Amino acid sequence: MADLTLACCGLDCSTCDIHLASDAPEKAARLVRAFAEMGHADAQPDWFRCRGCRGPQEAHWDATCFILQCCTQRGIDHCAQCEQFACDRLEEWGLGMTHHGEALERLRSLA
Repeated sequence: MADLTLACCGLDCSTCDIHLASDAPEKAARLVRAFAEMGHADAQPDWFRCRGCRGPQEAHWDATCFILQCCTQRGIDHCAQCEQFACDRLEEWGLGMTHHGEALERLRSLA
């Protein structure tokens, strides 16, 4: 059985505020404030809901995520299971934010 706390990209859902905000209004409110500070003045608490990559897609942070779509098309749970791991696109994604880089390293430890 797949580790349900590991996103396709290697993010740890059990520590993800967006994932946790689904059941914690105070986390959702904190995310609204943080996103407003980043220029998303229209942020709303209902933006922040995610049941994980293998959860219902209507309750996913970003159902259009290229990583999620790629893993789904290949029938794998996460990128470390891919024969093309780590592809250029994933490497580039890993450079975007600190927690993305950490997720990529988590996947490397599984490959």
